[in-house]
Amino acid sequence: MKNMTEIPTNEIIEFGLNSDNIKLDDATIDSIMVMVFEEVKKIDTPFTTIGIATLKTEIDWQWKTDRGTLPKRIDNWFYKKTNTSLDAQIVSQIGNLARAKVPKDQKYWFDINTTFDWRQGDFGDHGSCFFSSNPTVMGSLKLPGWQLDVMRNDDRFQAIRFFKPIEKKNTTLSWDDNHFYEDEDKFYIGLSRAWIWNSFIKGKKPWGVPEETYSTKTFFNGYGLTTESISHVFSAYVEKAYKYVSIKETDLYINNNGYIVGDPKVIESVSEVPIHEKEYEPTFSLFSEQLRPPNDQQMIDDAIDQINYRRRVELMYALGHEAYAVAA
Repeated sequence: MKNMTEIPTNEIIEFGLNSDNIKLDDATIDSIMVMVFEEVKKIDTPFTTIGIATLKTEIDWQWKTDRGTLPKRIDNWFYKKTNTSLDAQIVSQIGNLARAKVPKDQKYWFDINTTFDWRQGDFGDHGSCFFSSNPTVMGSLKLPGWQLDVMRNDDRFQAIRFFKPIEKKNTTLSWDDNHFYEDEDKFYIGLSRAWIWNSFIKGKKPWGVPEETYSTKTFFNGYGLTTESISHVFSAYVEKAYKYVSIKETDLYINNNGYIVGDPKVIESVSEVPIHEKEYEPTFSLFSEQLRPPNDQQMIDDAIDQINYRRRVELMYALGHEAYAVAA
Protein backbone atom coordinates (compact mmCIF):
# COMPACT_ATOMS: atom_id res chain seq x y z
CA MET A 1 0.00 0.00 0.00
CA LYS A 2 1.18 3.52 -0.80
CA ASN A 3 1.49 6.15 1.92
CA MET A 4 -0.98 8.85 0.89
CA THR A 5 1.07 11.58 2.56
CA GLU A 6 4.04 10.78 0.29
CA ILE A 7 2.29 10.87 -3.10
CA PRO A 8 4.03 13.41 -5.39
CA THR A 9 2.16 16.62 -6.15
CA ASN A 10 2.03 18.79 -9.27
CA GLU A 11 3.49 16.13 -11.55
CA ILE A 12 1.71 13.73 -13.87
CA ILE A 13 1.23 10.13 -12.76
CA GLU A 14 0.57 7.27 -15.19
CA PHE A 15 -1.46 4.43 -13.70
CA GLY A 16 -2.65 1.20 -15.29
CA LEU A 17 -5.83 -0.15 -13.71
CA ASN A 18 -6.09 -3.93 -13.93
CA SER A 19 -9.41 -5.21 -15.26
CA ASP A 20 -10.06 -7.04 -11.96
CA ASN A 21 -10.11 -3.66 -10.20
CA ILE A 22 -12.41 -1.81 -12.60
CA LYS A 23 -15.96 -1.17 -11.47
CA LEU A 24 -18.72 -3.01 -13.35
CA ASP A 25 -21.19 -0.98 -15.41
CA ASP A 26 -24.51 0.05 -13.85
CA ALA A 27 -26.60 -2.31 -16.02
CA THR A 28 -24.60 -5.35 -14.84
CA ILE A 29 -24.81 -4.22 -11.21
CA ASP A 30 -28.59 -3.81 -11.53
CA SER A 31 -28.92 -7.31 -13.03
CA ILE A 32 -27.00 -8.84 -10.11
CA MET A 33 -29.09 -6.82 -7.65
CA VAL A 34 -32.26 -8.32 -9.15
CA MET A 35 -30.85 -11.86 -8.82
CA VAL A 36 -30.02 -11.32 -5.16
CA PHE A 37 -33.37 -9.62 -4.53
CA GLU A 38 -35.21 -12.70 -5.80
CA GLU A 39 -33.35 -14.77 -3.21
CA VAL A 40 -34.06 -12.22 -0.49
CA LYS A 41 -37.79 -12.37 -1.21
CA LYS A 42 -37.79 -16.09 -0.45
CA ILE A 43 -36.85 -15.51 3.18
CA ASP A 44 -37.84 -11.87 3.79
CA THR A 45 -40.81 -11.38 6.14
CA PRO A 46 -42.33 -8.39 7.96
CA PHE A 47 -40.29 -9.51 10.98
CA THR A 48 -36.97 -10.05 9.16
CA THR A 49 -36.68 -7.13 6.77
CA ILE A 50 -33.47 -7.18 4.72
CA GLY A 51 -32.36 -3.89 3.19
CA ILE A 52 -31.45 -5.01 -0.32
CA ALA A 53 -30.54 -1.41 -1.20
CA THR A 54 -27.54 -1.62 1.14
CA LEU A 55 -26.01 -4.25 -1.15
CA LYS A 56 -25.24 -1.53 -3.69
CA THR A 57 -23.39 0.67 -1.19
CA GLU A 58 -21.71 -2.02 0.91
CA ILE A 59 -20.13 -4.00 -1.93
CA ASP A 60 -17.13 -2.94 -4.04
CA TRP A 61 -18.49 -3.62 -7.54
CA GLN A 62 -15.27 -4.86 -9.07
CA TRP A 63 -14.30 -8.43 -9.80
CA LYS A 64 -11.61 -8.86 -7.18
CA THR A 65 -10.44 -7.24 -3.94
CA ASP A 66 -8.32 -8.47 -1.03
CA ARG A 67 -11.57 -9.91 0.37
CA GLY A 68 -12.06 -12.24 -2.60
CA THR A 69 -13.99 -12.33 -5.86
CA LEU A 70 -17.30 -10.52 -6.32
CA PRO A 71 -19.53 -13.66 -6.02
CA LYS A 72 -17.81 -14.61 -2.77
CA ARG A 73 -18.24 -11.10 -1.33
CA ILE A 74 -21.93 -11.01 -2.27
CA ASP A 75 -22.43 -14.44 -0.68
CA ASN A 76 -20.74 -13.17 2.49
CA TRP A 77 -22.99 -10.08 2.50
CA PHE A 78 -26.06 -12.31 2.09
CA TYR A 79 -24.96 -14.55 4.97
CA LYS A 80 -24.42 -11.57 7.29
CA LYS A 81 -27.92 -10.27 6.52
CA THR A 82 -29.81 -13.58 6.58
CA ASN A 83 -27.61 -16.10 8.39
CA THR A 84 -28.03 -18.20 5.25
CA SER A 85 -25.70 -18.73 2.31
CA LEU A 86 -26.81 -18.10 -1.25
CA ASP A 87 -27.60 -21.15 -3.34
CA ALA A 88 -24.41 -22.33 -5.07
CA GLN A 89 -26.11 -22.11 -8.46
CA ILE A 90 -27.00 -18.44 -7.86
CA VAL A 91 -23.41 -17.71 -6.81
CA SER A 92 -22.22 -19.36 -10.01
CA GLN A 93 -24.68 -17.35 -12.15
CA ILE A 94 -23.53 -14.11 -10.52
CA GLY A 95 -19.92 -15.07 -11.23
CA ASN A 96 -20.60 -15.89 -14.87
CA LEU A 97 -22.51 -12.66 -15.46
CA ALA A 98 -19.94 -10.45 -13.72
CA ARG A 99 -16.91 -12.10 -15.31
CA ALA A 100 -18.38 -11.70 -18.79
CA LYS A 101 -18.82 -7.96 -18.19
CA VAL A 102 -15.44 -7.21 -16.60
CA PRO A 103 -13.95 -4.27 -18.58
CA LYS A 104 -10.55 -4.44 -20.22
CA ASP A 105 -7.47 -2.99 -18.54
CA GLN A 106 -7.48 0.81 -18.54
CA LYS A 107 -4.79 3.44 -18.26
CA TYR A 108 -5.15 6.79 -16.50
CA TRP A 109 -3.03 9.93 -16.29
CA PHE A 110 -3.61 12.24 -13.33
CA ASP A 111 -1.89 14.59 -10.91
CA ILE A 112 -2.46 15.77 -7.36
CA ASN A 113 -2.56 19.54 -7.68
CA THR A 114 -1.95 22.14 -4.97
CA THR A 115 -1.88 25.34 -7.06
CA PHE A 116 -5.52 25.62 -8.24
CA ASP A 117 -4.36 27.77 -11.15
CA TRP A 118 -6.35 26.53 -14.15
CA ARG A 119 -9.29 28.19 -15.88
CA GLN A 120 -12.91 27.26 -15.39
CA GLY A 121 -13.76 24.60 -17.98
CA ASP A 122 -10.23 23.26 -18.48
CA PHE A 123 -11.16 20.00 -16.75
CA GLY A 124 -14.80 19.63 -17.72
CA ASP A 125 -15.75 21.99 -14.89
CA HIS A 126 -17.63 24.66 -16.89
CA GLY A 127 -20.49 24.67 -14.38
CA SER A 128 -18.36 24.87 -11.25
CA CYS A 129 -19.30 27.70 -8.90
CA PHE A 130 -15.87 27.62 -7.24
CA PHE A 131 -14.33 29.79 -9.96
CA SER A 132 -16.48 32.89 -9.86
CA SER A 133 -18.78 34.72 -7.52
CA ASN A 134 -19.84 37.00 -10.38
CA PRO A 135 -19.84 35.44 -13.88
CA THR A 136 -20.46 38.81 -15.57
CA VAL A 137 -17.21 40.39 -14.42
CA MET A 138 -14.94 41.35 -17.34
CA GLY A 139 -17.33 39.89 -19.92
CA SER A 140 -16.60 36.23 -20.59
CA LEU A 141 -13.53 36.09 -18.34
CA LYS A 142 -14.20 34.40 -15.00
CA LEU A 143 -11.61 35.09 -12.36
CA PRO A 144 -11.34 32.64 -9.44
CA GLY A 145 -13.90 33.44 -6.74
CA TRP A 146 -13.82 33.22 -2.99
CA GLN A 147 -14.25 29.45 -2.64
CA LEU A 148 -11.12 28.73 -4.66
CA ASP A 149 -9.25 31.31 -2.61
CA VAL A 150 -10.32 29.57 0.60
CA MET A 151 -8.78 26.33 -0.66
CA ARG A 152 -5.63 28.05 -1.90
CA ASN A 153 -5.01 29.36 1.60
CA ASP A 154 -5.62 26.06 3.39
CA ASP A 155 -3.01 23.36 2.65
CA ARG A 156 -5.42 20.59 3.65
CA PHE A 157 -7.13 21.03 0.27
CA GLN A 158 -5.84 19.58 -2.99
CA ALA A 159 -7.29 18.67 -6.38
CA ILE A 160 -6.96 15.55 -8.48
CA ARG A 161 -6.90 16.24 -12.23
CA PHE A 162 -7.18 13.69 -15.03
CA PHE A 163 -5.68 14.10 -18.48
CA LYS A 164 -6.12 12.72 -21.98
CA PRO A 165 -2.90 12.11 -23.95
CA ILE A 166 -2.81 13.35 -27.55
CA GLU A 167 -0.05 12.47 -29.99
CA LYS A 168 2.00 15.50 -31.00
CA LYS A 169 2.38 14.23 -34.55
CA ASN A 170 -0.02 16.11 -36.85
CA THR A 171 -1.48 17.99 -33.86
CA THR A 172 -1.49 21.78 -33.65
CA LEU A 173 -2.71 23.37 -30.44
CA SER A 174 -4.30 26.82 -30.41
CA TRP A 175 -3.58 29.49 -27.81
CA ASP A 176 -6.67 28.45 -25.85
CA ASP A 177 -6.10 24.68 -25.65
CA ASN A 178 -5.98 23.33 -22.11
CA HIS A 179 -2.78 21.29 -22.19
CA PHE A 180 -0.80 21.22 -18.95
CA TYR A 181 1.93 18.62 -19.48
CA GLU A 182 3.84 17.38 -22.47
CA ASP A 183 6.61 14.94 -23.19
CA GLU A 184 8.55 14.09 -26.34
CA ASP A 185 5.56 12.51 -28.09
CA LYS A 186 2.37 13.70 -26.38
CA PHE A 187 0.38 16.62 -25.07
CA TYR A 188 -1.77 15.99 -21.99
CA ILE A 189 -5.14 17.72 -22.21
CA GLY A 190 -7.40 18.44 -19.21
CA LEU A 191 -10.24 15.93 -18.90
CA SER A 192 -11.68 15.79 -15.37
CA ARG A 193 -11.11 16.91 -11.80
CA ALA A 194 -12.34 16.70 -8.20
CA TRP A 195 -11.46 18.49 -4.98
CA ILE A 196 -9.69 16.68 -2.12
CA TRP A 197 -9.95 17.24 1.63
CA ASN A 198 -7.06 15.70 3.60
CA SER A 199 -7.74 14.60 7.17
CA PHE A 200 -6.50 12.14 9.78
CA ILE A 201 -8.49 9.55 11.70
CA LYS A 202 -7.37 7.88 14.90
CA GLY A 203 -7.55 4.09 14.68
CA LYS A 204 -8.79 1.96 17.55
CA LYS A 205 -6.18 -0.03 19.46
CA PRO A 206 -6.29 -2.48 22.40
CA TRP A 207 -6.31 -0.93 25.86
CA GLY A 208 -2.91 0.42 26.82
CA VAL A 209 -1.66 0.70 23.21
CA PRO A 210 -1.35 4.27 21.83
CA GLU A 211 -3.79 5.16 19.05
CA GLU A 212 -2.42 5.43 15.52
CA THR A 213 -3.37 8.23 13.15
CA TYR A 214 -4.29 7.32 9.59
CA SER A 215 -4.28 9.59 6.59
CA THR A 216 -7.50 9.83 4.54
CA LYS A 217 -8.55 11.77 1.47
CA THR A 218 -12.17 12.76 0.82
CA PHE A 219 -13.07 13.51 -2.81
CA PHE A 220 -15.95 15.80 -3.73
CA ASN A 221 -17.44 17.87 -6.56
CA GLY A 222 -16.12 15.75 -9.42
CA TYR A 223 -16.48 17.04 -13.00
CA GLY A 224 -15.80 15.18 -16.25
CA LEU A 225 -15.67 11.80 -14.52
CA THR A 226 -17.99 11.09 -11.59
CA THR A 227 -16.66 11.61 -8.08
CA GLU A 228 -17.12 7.89 -7.45
CA SER A 229 -15.10 6.91 -10.55
CA ILE A 230 -12.32 9.31 -9.56
CA SER A 231 -12.26 7.93 -6.00
CA HIS A 232 -12.24 4.36 -7.30
CA VAL A 233 -9.23 4.96 -9.57
CA PHE A 234 -7.28 6.73 -6.83
CA SER A 235 -8.10 4.06 -4.24
CA ALA A 236 -6.79 1.40 -6.65
CA TYR A 237 -3.62 3.44 -7.18
CA VAL A 238 -2.89 3.68 -3.44
CA GLU A 239 -4.23 0.12 -2.83
CA LYS A 240 -6.79 1.24 -0.27
CA ALA A 241 -10.59 1.25 0.06
CA TYR A 242 -13.16 3.95 -0.69
CA LYS A 243 -16.74 4.52 0.41
CA TYR A 244 -19.55 7.07 0.16
CA VAL A 245 -19.75 9.66 2.97
CA SER A 246 -21.77 12.74 3.86
CA ILE A 247 -19.79 15.98 4.07
CA LYS A 248 -20.75 18.23 6.98
CA GLU A 249 -19.93 21.51 8.70
CA THR A 250 -18.58 23.47 5.76
CA ASP A 251 -19.52 26.69 3.96
CA LEU A 252 -18.19 25.38 0.64
CA TYR A 253 -20.67 24.32 -2.04
CA ILE A 254 -20.79 20.51 -2.00
CA ASN A 255 -22.42 18.53 -4.81
CA ASN A 256 -23.99 15.27 -3.55
CA ASN A 257 -21.45 14.70 -0.74
CA GLY A 258 -18.32 12.63 -1.53
CA TYR A 259 -16.13 9.54 -1.11
CA ILE A 260 -13.43 8.88 1.46
CA VAL A 261 -10.28 6.88 0.62
CA GLY A 262 -8.23 5.18 3.32
CA ASP A 263 -7.35 1.93 5.07
CA PRO A 264 -10.43 -0.36 4.99
CA LYS A 265 -10.61 -0.95 8.75
CA VAL A 266 -10.21 2.76 9.43
CA ILE A 267 -12.95 4.07 7.14
CA GLU A 268 -15.49 1.25 7.49
CA SER A 269 -17.26 3.02 10.36
CA VAL A 270 -16.99 6.51 8.85
CA SER A 271 -20.27 7.89 7.50
CA GLU A 272 -19.68 11.63 7.83
CA VAL A 273 -16.65 13.82 7.16
CA PRO A 274 -16.56 17.34 8.66
CA ILE A 275 -14.67 19.95 6.68
CA HIS A 276 -13.53 22.84 8.84
CA GLU A 277 -11.87 25.18 6.39
CA LYS A 278 -9.74 28.00 7.77
CA GLU A 279 -11.46 31.34 8.26
CA TYR A 280 -10.58 33.55 5.33
CA GLU A 281 -10.97 37.33 5.13
CA PRO A 282 -9.95 38.82 1.75
CA THR A 283 -8.75 42.40 2.09
CA PHE A 284 -8.09 43.36 -1.54
CA SER A 285 -10.75 43.83 -4.21
CA LEU A 286 -9.78 43.31 -7.85
CA PHE A 287 -12.33 44.43 -10.46
CA SER A 288 -15.71 44.75 -8.79
CA GLU A 289 -16.60 41.76 -6.61
CA GLN A 290 -13.63 39.55 -7.44
CA LEU A 291 -11.63 39.15 -4.22
CA ARG A 292 -8.02 38.15 -4.01
CA PRO A 293 -5.83 37.11 -1.03
CA PRO A 294 -3.99 39.93 0.77
CA ASN A 295 -0.33 40.76 -0.01
CA ASP A 296 -0.19 38.61 -3.11
CA GLN A 297 0.97 41.07 -5.74
CA GLN A 298 2.15 38.33 -8.10
CA MET A 299 -1.35 36.83 -8.25
CA ILE A 300 -2.80 40.26 -8.97
CA ASP A 301 -0.24 40.91 -11.72
CA ASP A 302 -0.94 37.51 -13.28
CA ALA A 303 -4.67 38.19 -13.33
CA ILE A 304 -4.16 41.57 -15.03
CA ASP A 305 -1.81 40.01 -17.60
CA GLN A 306 -4.43 37.35 -18.39
CA ILE A 307 -7.12 39.99 -18.85
CA ASN A 308 -4.93 42.05 -21.19
CA TYR A 309 -3.95 38.95 -23.17
CA ARG A 310 -7.54 37.88 -23.67
CA ARG A 311 -8.53 41.38 -24.74
CA ARG A 312 -5.78 41.36 -27.39
CA VAL A 313 -6.82 37.95 -28.69
CA GLU A 314 -10.50 38.92 -28.80
CA LEU A 315 -9.56 42.03 -30.75
CA MET A 316 -7.46 39.92 -33.12
CA TYR A 317 -10.41 37.69 -33.93
CA ALA A 318 -12.83 40.60 -34.18
CA LEU A 319 -10.76 42.79 -36.49
CA GLY A 320 -8.19 40.47 -38.06
CA HIS A 321 -4.55 39.66 -37.50
CA GLU A 322 -3.33 43.14 -38.55
CA ALA A 323 -5.30 44.73 -35.69
CA TYR A 324 -3.68 42.30 -33.25
CA ALA A 325 -0.23 43.71 -34.02
CA VAL A 326 -1.51 47.19 -33.11
CA ALA A 327 -3.30 45.96 -29.97
CA ALA A 328 -0.26 44.07 -28.75
